[in-house]
Amino acid sequence: MNPIIEIRNLNRHFDSGEERFHALKEIDLTVERGECVILRGISGSGKTTLLSIIAGLDHPSSGEIRVEGEAIAKLPDRHLSRFRGRHIGMIFQHYNLMEELSVRENVAVPLIPMAQNMRQVTRRVEEAMERANIAHKADQKAARLSGGEKQRVAIARALATDPEIILCDEPTANLDRANARRFLEILSRLHEMGKTILIATHDPIFEELPFEARVVEMENGAIVDGRSSEE
Repeated sequence: MNPIIEIRNLNRHFDSGEERFHALKEIDLTVERGECVILRGISGSGKTTLLSIIAGLDHPSSGEIRVEGEAIAKLPDRHLSRFRGRHIGMIFQHYNLMEELSVRENVAVPLIPMAQNMRQVTRRVEEAMERANIAHKADQKAARLSGGEKQRVAIARALATDPEIILCDEPTANLDRANARRFLEILSRLHEMGKTILIATHDPIFEELPFEARVVEMENGAIVDGRSSEE
């Protein structure tokens, strides 16, 4: 057993006046290194909030979360940003690309805070674009890409820092079936590379993953079931 993510008694609530909304309730979750976990549930089930806390983009109201052994909720923002850049790649539903920049420039963005020299940046960007099968569009502006191409740029950007963990938030929501299946093929390659992958989704296409994944069902902010995709 080699856990890369450990979550214990984690809660997240939001207050509005005298009302309190519980987005996450008593979450316990351990993710092993190299494992693929699918967080499945309808909109509002808490899966995106959980991904945000794992990424350090949000903080729990109570409980503990450790990523690579680091209690990330206790890190100062500057150290947290650096930690996230080195260990976590994120793929968002709406891509979050800079439309006026080229594919190559978008992929290079997460490398800028790491203060690498241009030779290292160029090498990492080229490798990431090749892995995501988008190198042929390197000089194209993001605004001129199709949805499937934008998703591949987002994947390349997530891979640019060579992170151990890949977080995907509803990654196929804006893709047609053909492009969604291409996304599964890329996930398969990432799995073969030993990446730890967490996917928040309610898309049944992930039942077609060509490798074993653990499905964690979420409902009303709580985990209600966790099982292998092959059971």
